[in-house]
Parts: sequence; structure tokens; C-alpha cells
Amino acid sequence: MAAFLKPVGLIFALLAVIAMLIVIPSAQFGVLGDWRVVFLSISYFIFFLGTIWRVIRYGQLANRQEDRQVQATSGRVASLITVVGLLSVHWLTLYTFSLQDQTLNTSVNQYLTVIAIALVFAAIFVSQIAIKTLGKFFDRLIIKSDHQLVTDGIYSLIRHPIYTS
Repeated sequence: MAAFLKPVGLIFALLAVIAMLIVIPSAQFGVLGDWRVVFLSISYFIFFLGTIWRVIRYGQLANRQEDRQVQATSGRVASLITVVGLLSVHWLTLYTFSLQDQTLNTSVNQYLTVIAIALVFAAIFVSQIAIKTLGKFFDRLIIKSDHQLVTDGIYSLIRHPIYTS
């Protein structure tokens, strides 16, 4: 039962993050029902589902206290800046999106929408391949006893595919 509860907790945490980044601001700015916002929310869920699959397949992630980035003072400051930055960028983007004339359906908007959807699918694809290639080494920044540098698969083409995605 405990093995089941961890992925369920991660799913709720993921939904809470998506709510904070997309659902709450889009509701606040009156664009929650727009299909692009719904698409983005679902895409975020699929994108970050890789972490949950990793936990189901290989077990718990390492403790945050073992992560070398978290241990360093600069890592904690960087984490705080990242969280504030992500919230700010998402809320500002959705605010700007809400100011647009949603009835405007020009060929430029359609073209940009197609490019954006293609980029979202590419990001999900690259991320899932990278996570699958890393397997049990998809974890926090720690060196394990059987640690190996992964240089095959997508890592032979892109140095940091998860960051790229």
C-alpha cells in the first residue's frame, strides 16, 4: 500500500504545481476555458509524468538533503529564484494572453499556434526519451555507488536533453 501512496502523492503534487502555474492564473484572468490553456495544462501533466513513472519503476528519488545543489547555500537561493521566476513568468504570460483579442483568428496566430503545439510535443518526446535512457539514474544530483555517465541514446546527440526539453 505504501508503494502505491508515493506515486499518488506525486500526482497530487504535480496537479498542485499545474494549478499554481496555469489553472489559478488563467481562472483569475478569465481564460481558463480557452482550449490552448487546457492543452497546456494537459501537456504539463504529461511532460512531468516521467518523474512519476520513474518512481513507480525504480523506487523513490534520493532525499533532497542528499542533493548537492540543495546542500549549497547558492543552491537554495537558486531554487527560490527558480520558483519565484516560474510563477512570475507563467502568471505574466497568462495575463498577457488574457489581454489579447481572442476572436482574432489571423493566419499569423494560426501559424504561431501550430509552431507552439509542435514545440510542446517535441519537448514531451525529448524528455520522455531522456528519462527512459537514464532509467534509474534519472534522479536528483547525487552520485550513487553504481553511477555511470550516460552517453548513449539521445545523450549521444544532446548533452542535456531534459534541460533542452
